Amino acid sequence: MQATGTEARLCEMIALRQQAGVKKYGTTLAGNPLSHRQWLVHALEESLDLSAYLMRSIEEIDRAADDGK
Repeated sequence: MQATGTEARLCEMIALRQQAGVKKYGTTLAGNPLSHRQWLVHALEESLDLSAYLMRSIEEIDRAADDGK
């Protein structure tokens, strides 16, 4: 079955990220020689970035809601 809608857009974003990664690092994730621990550290760092993005977005929504009161 072919992905459609949100899932299709997500798949496209993943493909574009892979292309950017290959261009930047010269390999896909499968070809990257990092250790298991190094992968986990990268994932942790990415999740911290995500947390910051989420927090900023929540704060922006809250400020907009406060301005509307």
